[in-house]
Amino acid sequence: MIRVAFECTNFRKGEVGGYEGFLLNLLDGLYETHPEDMEITLFVLSDQRSNFKKYGSRFRIRVVSVRGTIRRILWQNLVLPFYSRDFDVVVFTANVRPWILFSKSITVIHDLQYRFFPEYWPRGMLLYRKLLVPISIRRSDRVATISNTVREEIRREFGRQDIDVCYQAIAINPPADCEPLAEIPEPFFLVPSILFPHKNIENLAAACSQLDREKSPPLFIFIGAYAPEDFPHEIPADRGLVLGYVDRGMRDHLLARCTAMILPSLYEGFGMPYAEALLAGKPVIACDIPIAREVLGDDAIFIQPPFGSAEITAAIERFLQHGQQPPSREVVERLKERTRPRKVAERYLKLIRDLMPHSG
Repeated sequence: MIRVAFECTNFRKGEVGGYEGFLLNLLDGLYETHPEDMEITLFVLSDQRSNFKKYGSRFRIRVVSVRGTIRRILWQNLVLPFYSRDFDVVVFTANVRPWILFSKSITVIHDLQYRFFPEYWPRGMLLYRKLLVPISIRRSDRVATISNTVREEIRREFGRQDIDVCYQAIAINPPADCEPLAEIPEPFFLVPSILFPHKNIENLAAACSQLDREKSPPLFIFIGAYAPEDFPHEIPADRGLVLGYVDRGMRDHLLARCTAMILPSLYEGFGMPYAEALLAGKPVIACDIPIAREVLGDDAIFIQPPFGSAEITAAIERFLQHGQQPPSREVVERLKERTRPRKVAERYLKLIRDLMPHSG
């Protein structure tokens, strides 16, 4: 029996953006796969335990009773190494692993945003990433990442070549499974994003005001890991509606109803909203950056550099004037095969088994 731990203490529902979808979809895939040759343990924060309840029938849940980012980091680096002696492999799901570990390890690197946009990071967290990410890349037995784009960034920035690409697991539920949202008028653009500066929401908010009112542009619906009252940008009442955090069911329902999805981000590790929109058969308006081209190919309206409000406005007006064909069935099926939770889980299970001697 292979003893495996997944370190999930970075999970805080409604607060950590795309990581929430990444982790829950991956765990759903592992739950569905149910490998009989493994005993899987999830390390989770005590105040997040209820979000992992469904996995308790197949996985062991070990609760970590710490509060606050600093205490969580100290626990991960000072306490978890001793727990690691109980496992054959520990999978670190959120970019970093401790300097010392008494088991084999797999670290999932989601992005290198801290290297490309250091000005957007609080000083303490920037220092933490600068110290721990390079250590994690060098010392992990296997390094996995979520896109070919990030793999090439890791190779270029750190020199490690043996990087495994495991696309993010994605699940889009049928709209019939979701509660109706009759109070939201149609048509509308869906904007799924957190509020970090590199997401470029400020320029999108400015573009909302610049659009020609006579052309009757759709409403903009903003969702993401934040409270509506924390949305910092001014949106005219007749142009936008800020919902903030929504659960997966409501997100799927909004995807099913939207006219198009807009993500004007300047940097993504994978860009889950790109893939979610494609899998839902929706057009996408996105900045012309490498990861958008990797996921979307040519099936998008691309915002051109320098990605300011004028360029966003021009892309939206181009969409309103000419439209955009939904993604082809071939593109959707290829992406679905790479992102199906069970398939993604099987890739991680293979990485784990490959670390074990005589694993078959």
